[in-house]
Amino acid sequence: MHSNLVQSVRKRKNHVVVSFGSYLLTGNCDDSTISIINKITSKVEDVIFVGDDLREIILGPDGRFAFVVNNHGKVVLIIDTLNFKTMR
Repeated sequence: MHSNLVQSVRKRKNHVVVSFGSYLLTGNCDDSTISIINKITSKVEDVIFVGDDLREIILGPDGRFAFVVNNHGKVVLIIDTLNFKTMR
């Protein structure tokens, strides 16, 4: 589990950010991806394609999963925050 879990969401016109532990999940709405950024090293560790019209990133209560809502396709993508693999 992620220690010091912080659940925060900031929405801007074409940008969504969720901060937890030592990572940021940054939704890049213009290119339909999420960047996984290590806050300690400031490096992008992974980029995940999430589909068109990204709307929200919601962190589960224990921080284990992040839920990505794609409004256009009405899709919810699940990301395992331990390994950043996607599930549907």
